[in-house]
Amino acid sequence: MQEIISFLTLTVFILFVIGIINPLKISKWSGRDIGRKEIILGCLGCFFVLAVFSGEGAKRNVIDDFNKNKPVITNEDKKQDEIDVPIDEVDNSIEKSDIVEFAVEDTIVAEQNIAVESKENVVEVEYYKVTRVVDGDTIELENGQKVRYIGINTPESVSTRQSLQCFGIEASNKNKELVQGKMVRLEKDVSETDRYGRLLRYVYLKDGTFVNEYLVKEGYASAYRYPPDVKYADLFRNREAEAREAVRGLWNPDNCAIAEEENVVIEEEQPVVTIRTGHTWYTSSHYSAQFYYCDTDDAWKELSPKYLKSFASPEELLQDYPNRVLHEDC
Repeated sequence: MQEIISFLTLTVFILFVIGIINPLKISKWSGRDIGRKEIILGCLGCFFVLAVFSGEGAKRNVIDDFNKNKPVITNEDKKQDEIDVPIDEVDNSIEKSDIVEFAVEDTIVAEQNIAVESKENVVEVEYYKVTRVVDGDTIELENGQKVRYIGINTPESVSTRQSLQCFGIEASNKNKELVQGKMVRLEKDVSETDRYGRLLRYVYLKDGTFVNEYLVKEGYASAYRYPPDVKYADLFRNREAEAREAVRGLWNPDNCAIAEEENVVIEEEQPVVTIRTGHTWYTSSHYSAQFYYCDTDDAWKELSPKYLKSFASPEELLQDYPNRVLHEDC
């Protein structure tokens, strides 16, 4: 096609030149009377048409040449390309895939571990119903178990051997007001029970009230350090200091003066049989004291010197302080 267009273009060019030089010869060939102007216009029109066809033909040739020279990719070539992927790229791709996979697995495992730990850390809080208040620092639960409050001591309100102590009835009544018929939570320190089989516990109400602390803070009990159960000993001591400073409850001398006048009991003097043991025995004359001590028990050294009393035998000590119990054997 391109060759034909080239031939026609050359022919028109020759006619164009002849028509300009000798238009009569063109008229003789065509058998018509054609002027120079007509010859020029006719040749230019032919040139334009040939140029258009020449452009389309060149474009088609380029496309044909490209299709002829285009490489044919077979299935074998595709497989070979896959095989020819650089080893480093393959390794990097595998490593990245492994890293993502491991990261997802680690995240899942971590979430599962957190869920398991959360379940393990959940502590079920048990509450027990108080059916009876024995006195200011002792209660009885629905299951019949008695509980002695740790770290505090209230004046005696129930006794068959001596008069009621200052503010004992008030302390017992306040304890009833706080816990009677209510559900309480118990917290253990070190010891499980005392020598009487009572549970030794810190006691809390459902609203969060720390009963042991409350009784000391409001002047219904005194702080009583009794190793090894001393977790809140400093707290109780501070609360007692606050109650003393505010002259609350049993720390109000007017309250105790009235109580002492109302509770005077005259007992017959009993003969004392003294058995010498070679030890000295100590106790506190303070109304809140519960125990007496052999001189081999270092706990007596914590007693206030102001109230410290010593005796040559336990019989003499119990004659004066019959409500005391031995803290620890010699």
